[in-house]
Amino acid sequence: MIQALGSGIFFGLSLAIMIGPVFFALLQNSIQKGFRAGLLLVTGIFLTDMLYAAATYLGVGRVTSDNGTVNLTLGLIGGLILIGFGIGSFFKKPSLAPTDSFQTDRFGISRRDAGRQITKGMLLNGINPFVLLFWVGVASTVALRTHYTRWHDFLFYLGLLGTVFMTDILKVYLSRQLSRFITVTLLTWLNRLAGIVLAGVGLYLLLFAYRSFDELVW
Repeated sequence: MIQALGSGIFFGLSLAIMIGPVFFALLQNSIQKGFRAGLLLVTGIFLTDMLYAAATYLGVGRVTSDNGTVNLTLGLIGGLILIGFGIGSFFKKPSLAPTDSFQTDRFGISRRDAGRQITKGMLLNGINPFVLLFWVGVASTVALRTHYTRWHDFLFYLGLLGTVFMTDILKVYLSRQLSRFITVTLLTWLNRLAGIVLAGVGLYLLLFAYRSFDELVW
């Protein structure tokens, strides 16, 4: 059980260090509108992640069985998706958005503005098709771990989602300090690290697919 939780945390860390539109949105929003606005944006992002995680887990879980054909399909789809993410992250060239025009006002947030921030986070994360594809890859990873029980699955997703949520809050909290030290070189290496991790998991899934293919043939 601890292994399942640790695996989820490890996967969450690899997702947390990926540099994309969400990262810059968190950074810019927090610097411009303050910690509470950034926290609300994180909440919206987290809600979308939970929705996609549940939908893909239930969807993939329904077709999971001991059938070699199913395992072969899941391994190929999930593996290729994660390898694609890994390669894309590794070779992605990040650029820094200008921060000199940001304001640091920390006025109170009305209920209307709070709703807008949460909705903005949900839309920012939800309309990106790659987010859904990523969660399909995660669900395939879990489905092919045949020794996992429902409890193991729960701990895995708890570790993954909890890690992503907490690191996003940390990014918001440290946004001012982060903005001073973030360089293109640092972002490039973070992307490469995340890319290696995701591609490694993808190769692991392809190995499952190969074994399932071998069982079908022989």
